[in-house]
This record gives sequence, C-alpha cells and structure tokens, in this order.
Amino acid sequence: MKNKSLYLLLIVMLMGALLLVACGGGNTNNTTEEPVANQPVEETAVEEPMEEPTEEPMEEPTAEVMEEPTEEPMEEPTAEAMEEPTAEPVAVEPAGTLRIWADDTRAPILQDLADDVLATYSLELVVELKSAIRDDFQVAAPLGEGPDIIVIAHDQAGTLVANGLLAPVDLAGKDADFAPKALEACTFDGVLYCMPYATENMAFFYNTDLVETAPTTWDEVLSMGEALMAEGKTTYVMAVTGTTYDAYPLFTSFGGYIFGKDDAGNWNPEDLGVDSEGMIQGVQWLADGVANGDLPADWDWANNHALFETGEAPFIMAGPWALGRFRESGVPYAIANFPDDGYPFAGTQGFFINTQSENVLLAQAFLGEFIASVDTQLALYEVGQRPPAYLPALAQIDDADLIAMAAAGENANMM
Repeated sequence: MKNKSLYLLLIVMLMGALLLVACGGGNTNNTTEEPVANQPVEETAVEEPMEEPTEEPMEEPTAEVMEEPTEEPMEEPTAEAMEEPTAEPVAVEPAGTLRIWADDTRAPILQDLADDVLATYSLELVVELKSAIRDDFQVAAPLGEGPDIIVIAHDQAGTLVANGLLAPVDLAGKDADFAPKALEACTFDGVLYCMPYATENMAFFYNTDLVETAPTTWDEVLSMGEALMAEGKTTYVMAVTGTTYDAYPLFTSFGGYIFGKDDAGNWNPEDLGVDSEGMIQGVQWLADGVANGDLPADWDWANNHALFETGEAPFIMAGPWALGRFRESGVPYAIANFPDDGYPFAGTQGFFINTQSENVLLAQAFLGEFIASVDTQLALYEVGQRPPAYLPALAQIDDADLIAMAAAGENANMM
C-alpha cells in the first residue's frame, strides 16, 4: 500500500513536469546570419618604382632608449570581484494543491511544513485557520466548498460520518505503527475515518512540596488535604473543574459510568449509567466536599488551575493542555494514576478527508507518506504537547510528564 501511495505522488509530480515541458516549448530564436550583400571590390594600387634608400649611419640607441620598463605590481582582484554571481532560487511549480482546515494550535505548524511538502512532493498546502471547524465544514462540504482535509478531535466526527461527509482512510500499510486505542477512537462501524496523530487524557496532579507520596484512595485525598488545611498550608483539599468530562475519573473510581458497552465493546445507548450507584456516590463526594468547605464552590476552569499553581490546593485532575501553565507557574508537581483505580475519558486528534473532495487520492497519499512520518509527528508534538499516536515518534519522546499521563489513561474510555 505504501508503494501505491508513492506511485500516486509520482504520477502527480510527473503530470506537473509534463505540463512544464509543454509550456516551455517554442522558438529558440537561433537565427542564422544573412549573407553579406555584394560589395565593390577595392581597386589594386598601381605599383611605382622604388627608390634606393640612401645609407645613413645608424644611431646607437641611447641608454634612455634601452631602459627596461619598470614593473608595477598587479592589483589583486577584490573578493567582491571574485565572487561568483548567486543563482536565483528556481520557483517550484506545484503539481497539485490540498486545502487543510486546522485550529490555532495546528495551523501554524502545518503552514511551517508547507515549504518542505512543496520541495519534496511538488504539492502545495493551503492551510486555513478555523475556530469552528466541524460546524463550518458541515455547511461547506455538501456545497463542494469545503477543504480537502480537516484536523479535529475524533469525538467531533460522528455527525460528519453519519452525514456521509468523511471518506474512509487507508493507513498505507502502517496500521501497526499507530496506538490501538487511537485507531479505535477513529473507527465507526468498523471503518477507519481518520489518521490519528495525538492522544490526550487527564491525570492526577499533586504538589510535591506539600505531599510526599500520591494518595491511592479518595479517603487519603481527604485526610491528606484536611491535614494541610488544619496546618494553614492550604485553602482547599483539592481544586475541581466543573464538567462531567473533568470529574469522570472520580465517578469511575466509585463504579459510575455514563453509557455501558455491548458484547462487541461498542457503546450501548440503551444502557444509561447516569443514575447508577457509582455516579451517585461520586456526586455525593463532591457535594459533601463543597458543603464542608473542603472543595471550592466555584468550579471555574481557570480559577481552579490557579488554586493549584499558587499552592492553595494540593491536588487537581488536569490534562496535557495544562502542562504549559503549570510549568510556567513554577509549581512543583508530579503526576499519578487516579485514586481507587479511576480512569478518564480519552480523545484522539486526527486528519480526516472530505468525501466531496476532488483530491481524495492525493489527500490519502499525503497522509500516508508525509503525516505518517517521525519528523512530522514530532513537529506536531512540539507544538501541541500531546503524546503522538504514531508509535515510532512516541518512542523518541523523553518527557516524564507525558509518560505518566499515558499511564493514567491506560484504561481510559474513548469518547
């Protein structure tokens, strides 16, 4: 399949080369010289008798005449004169064009990669920054005005797949190089619809200046946190951000769930666990914490991250998107698995192909040959700070935080 992808790219490049040759043909302006017009022949001068020369004594040359010329040193050519003219770079004519919609995290790096793609594959990337990719795509794609590729989270793709707006994706024989859970997330009814490039999930963070060893149960979270509050070292037991996604590891640790699964491992919409015993216990734990003053009543995302960063709360459940601000704040932290074997939701970011695109095969080849490469995946990782779904790239990352987060999400539920 890899050869097939390369073959497609070669066809596109050869077509571009043939177009350039066809456009470059024409007159070379090599003109032959016209014959010289007939001109009058010069008359030969009539010879006159030569007079015998009179012999006069030959003067001896004076010393002045014999004086040898003085040699003046030759000027060395300047570096500027010796400098060879610089050849102007030859513009690469693209053999094809792909339009990509991406958000403010991924668009800049894809734009940075555009020059390499053009030089290597004669393929022009037109990267467009979008803030509401899914919503805009749902409107534009059916009208034939959408891009060739979109970069979104897998949980935004369900509606697009149901409406027939996304094309199946072939991994070019590299299936084994991708994280199984990432492939699972991008698969709908047995069909793979994206090339995953990153995974993400939440983990349990604790302040290492305040806590030596991570708690393994929620009872320990309470006892450790309340002891710190009693000593006046902290304001709360834990910072809490207020969505079901954020609190899900707490609910699962009590046995709660939102949807059950069928025998094949697929989500079962008929098995609702919102009112399950575990969910009720998890909600009660949070409610009691707020009532006792152990937890903040305000669950605003930014405010609660600030509580952890300033040391007012020793614990927080957070995702890789918080790593940048935690590092910048200077708070000493470590990452652990969730207490009582709780597990989070997990997501996958990936590249999806527009089924209405006129360049489906070209988009497929681009993903298989360029996106599914270590260099590209590492470049995307550097910007987004998400563990690569491409295993050869993941193996080259030495980031203790991301390794710990991956461990916390080992049993995560893909949304």
